[in-house]
Amino acid sequence: LSLADALNKEATTDLRIISDRDLIEEELKSYEIPFEYNILNDCLKLGKNINFNTYMSYKNGSFEVQDEGSQLISILLDPKPDEDILDYCSGGGGKTIHIAELANDQALIDATDINIKRLRETERRVGLHGLSSVLILHIEDIDSDEKQYHKVLIDAPCSGSGTVRRAPEIRYTITDELIDS
Repeated sequence: LSLADALNKEATTDLRIISDRDLIEEELKSYEIPFEYNILNDCLKLGKNINFNTYMSYKNGSFEVQDEGSQLISILLDPKPDEDILDYCSGGGGKTIHIAELANDQALIDATDINIKRLRETERRVGLHGLSSVLILHIEDIDSDEKQYHKVLIDAPCSGSGTVRRAPEIRYTITDELIDS
């Protein structure tokens, strides 16, 4: 019941600061957007949703929109340069990008997902950030591959169900069969 209750609450909007913290904070203040820090110093929790496209700090790549929990996962993975890392359920690529940045774009990261649309979004975002350490692969390529990895991140069940607070329509499209597959 506590999980169902939590999933029925509106998600917070969290920003992962990449650079220009002062610019981000000044823009938020100028638009009177309340924000606070929680666990991570590089994460701002916004008091309300905003249209990011009007923000210079968003246009220049100073931040990514990413839940603080997802940021924590990438940090706990502790990626290092020269490690082979598999992001098995990469979704839209938020954690993939963060992992690459934490490893200074020097790890070898294979990103895959069962959903081609989400993989295309990962590819687009990786390109926007100019990351050369990420290789986008179809899930079949990973499943048949004998490659070994130093670290593997599996954000199961790879169904998109973790985004239900942001996309409540998922409740009507996710089925037991989809999760089983």
